[in-house]
Amino acid sequence: MKFAEGRVRQSFLIVLDACFLSLSWIASYWIRFWITPLLGYPVNHFHPYLFGLPLIIASWLLIGAGLGLYRRPRASSRSAPS
Repeated sequence: MKFAEGRVRQSFLIVLDACFLSLSWIASYWIRFWITPLLGYPVNHFHPYLFGLPLIIASWLLIGAGLGLYRRPRASSRSAPS
């Protein structure tokens, strides 16, 4: 049962991370869109940002998984050296 709970937790973290990454990617576009008058030059269309989103999400999740971001932390014992 603990294995299934760990898988659910891991899947939840991956989905949550992908959702927040998508929201931040889209929000960054809209921030740049709204400050276009201050920049003095137009921002690219939304479609290239939208097409790049799966690449950004995939690379972020692969790098995070490779660095152990989604692994369950090991419990440390009290006798383990600090």
